[in-house]
Amino acid sequence: EAPFRINREPTQVGYGWFTTRLSAASNLPVHWINGGVPGYRSFFAIQPDTKTIVVILASGNELVDGLGWSILQGL
Repeated sequence: EAPFRINREPTQVGYGWFTTRLSAASNLPVHWINGGVPGYRSFFAIQPDTKTIVVILASGNELVDGLGWSILQGL
């Protein structure tokens, strides 16, 4: 059992990156990381099977993870 869940999918961590599935229906792996400092937020995800990358760099303190996952799932 993975230590925790993201998007209701089991998630693991390695070398500072999270690995989870895009969705139960697709079963595609996604490697992702997020971060920020005061005034800036970021989200970076790679889906290697479809060769898709989503990068969001934002000025502000609001998390951008939800936007990143929405874009990734919509592609």
